[in-house]
Amino acid sequence: RKGPSVAHSQSTKLLLDLLSPIAYSPNLLQRMWCWLLNTSGVRWEEAGTMSIAPGVANIIFVFSQGYAHYLSCVDEETFYTSQVPMKLQENAHLAKVFKGFVFNMHQNLQFNDDSLKAAASMLLKRLYEMDSRRAYCPANHFV
Repeated sequence: RKGPSVAHSQSTKLLLDLLSPIAYSPNLLQRMWCWLLNTSGVRWEEAGTMSIAPGVANIIFVFSQGYAHYLSCVDEETFYTSQVPMKLQENAHLAKVFKGFVFNMHQNLQFNDDSLKAAASMLLKRLYEMDSRRAYCPANHFV
């Protein structure tokens, strides 16, 4: 029987094995974001204050996990200069949308998808960390 730390490290490895192909597939993250923004039917200004269709919530979860993983590994040259997988202005818009989304989820006591809250919060944190290194969002965006 394996101890909890062994099981945890195995599940972490499995998660990273799943996230890496998502994070590093050419254009997949950008296409997922475009779909979420334009086609999914999510009204982002209200997202987090009401329930989200399970299939769409799963896409948001996978996108959030994949992009947060990517941002934790990407070098500054790729993010700021090459602007891969998204342009800085797209990242700034993404940060704006997710800032409201995460705030609404945490304010809404009836929104109980803790894994989605955690994934979206982690992505917002990674976007903030990138903006802290070299600003690409408007001044006071994260205040």
